Amino acid sequence: MNTHTPSQILRLLLFRSVAMFAVLAIALWVYLPSATAIQRQGLFYLCGLAVIFSATQGIIIWRKMSLTAQLLCQFGMDALLISLLVFVTGGFHSPFVLLFGLVIVANGIHAHSLSVAVVSVAACIGYLVAVHTYSWVHHEVLPEEATLQLLLQVSILLLVGGIMAALARRHVGLTRESDRVVRQHENLQRMHHQVMSSMSEGMIVLDRFFNIQDYNEAAHQLLQTREVIGQSVFSVSILPAALLNFFQQGKDLKFQCEWLQDERTYLVQAGRLPENGNLACWLLTFVDVSDMKSLEKQLMEHNKLAAMGRMAAMLAHELRNPMHTMSHAVDLLDKVSAPQQQQIQRIVHEEILRLNRLISDMLNYTRPLEPKPEPCTPAAIIAASLAQEDVNAHHQVTVDCSVNSMQEDPNHLRLVFDNLLRNALQASPEPATVTIHCYACSDHEGWRVQVVDHGAGIPESIRATVFEPFASESSGGTGLGLATVWQVCRANQWQLRHHRQDDCTFFTIEHSPDHAEQGEGFILTTEVPVMSHG
Repeated sequence: MNTHTPSQILRLLLFRSVAMFAVLAIALWVYLPSATAIQRQGLFYLCGLAVIFSATQGIIIWRKMSLTAQLLCQFGMDALLISLLVFVTGGFHSPFVLLFGLVIVANGIHAHSLSVAVVSVAACIGYLVAVHTYSWVHHEVLPEEATLQLLLQVSILLLVGGIMAALARRHVGLTRESDRVVRQHENLQRMHHQVMSSMSEGMIVLDRFFNIQDYNEAAHQLLQTREVIGQSVFSVSILPAALLNFFQQGKDLKFQCEWLQDERTYLVQAGRLPENGNLACWLLTFVDVSDMKSLEKQLMEHNKLAAMGRMAAMLAHELRNPMHTMSHAVDLLDKVSAPQQQQIQRIVHEEILRLNRLISDMLNYTRPLEPKPEPCTPAAIIAASLAQEDVNAHHQVTVDCSVNSMQEDPNHLRLVFDNLLRNALQASPEPATVTIHCYACSDHEGWRVQVVDHGAGIPESIRATVFEPFASESSGGTGLGLATVWQVCRANQWQLRHHRQDDCTFFTIEHSPDHAEQGEGFILTTEVPVMSHG
């Protein structure tokens, strides 16, 4: 294998031609004044032969022979020309013997090991033939020490040839490995480009200073800009503010949020890459989840329809008994005394409230939830929920609210407070205290609401499904109260949790809105009638 191009071979030929004619010029300048007629004739023949060799090598290059053959011909002609020069300039006493070593070294640099070995052997043979031919022509006998010196010189030439052949073999191996690595790198680059271009998910690579180093076509379309390589991610204003805030804080290694862009919903994820220098430290991905969101919404609607079917069946059963009770009570109004009439009126009133609650729960659960945030006062919403409660027993309800204003949907907040308060009052034994906490969260500038009761807690049998429709085991409940709370929290992206601690049951709602104003707040303690479980 040879990595030399024709242009490199041509440059090598020009350099060698210049060097060869320079050597011949030196030989003419040194030997021509004192040379014999035969030596002068030999020197002029060598000059002509050098011209012929140069022309021949040019023809070889022009005919586009293999690079190995071209190098072998060039250095073989060099060895022959040096042998003739040694013969003309004194044989064993010629100072141009060193040129054989230069030819071998040059051949080892440019050719492979076999060519080096051939040229080395050819140089040794040419040298020996030149020396012995000169001695034979001039009737000289080489002295014994000359023979030993000649053998030493030939051994040195062969040793140099062997070393250069080993180096050439090593060079060929390294060249092959380098070519293999380069091809593999090119294939990986091609595959990387194909994969990145074909991906529908957007990908952006950032360095340790949050400068954009690479991105694919999908991310390019999302960024809506021509070129962002080398720019800071903070200069791309189209990216979600939550993502940029995550990079500015630099506290966590992973981030995930949903991003609404051009009427499409994207799942944005950011993660720190394994240690890889400074060029690739962060990976951003943008996955279009609009279709999944649409399917999820359709599934929720189907679940609602199924729940409505179950609700209709339950209502048919639940409405029968109150209607029968009220019908019987109306028939008795004219036949009983005044005190009994008041008792019958109270029963009818309670049954009407019960029916109204059943219908309200069904409507609240099946109503489409589209959050419409606006400035609202949580204390007023809590007070309205407390004022609505009106039944025959009393519990002490304590409200601790330290948030004056928040940017949320007030109707959705009212639904949550109504259902959680109703469940807490039903679960708490008399006269246990129900506590409602509403306060700002200092760690993420959001708010948190807790409704605490002192009841027996959620039964183990429904604890895992407490937020599903009809999960209630209470005989007076519809099983839609907590399901409605879960649905409202999901629509508003609020976190909903429940746990039990110190004989108290906690329902916690938490959110991190963009606008929350923290004030001094107020403390409200009131007595509220107990209402049936929702």
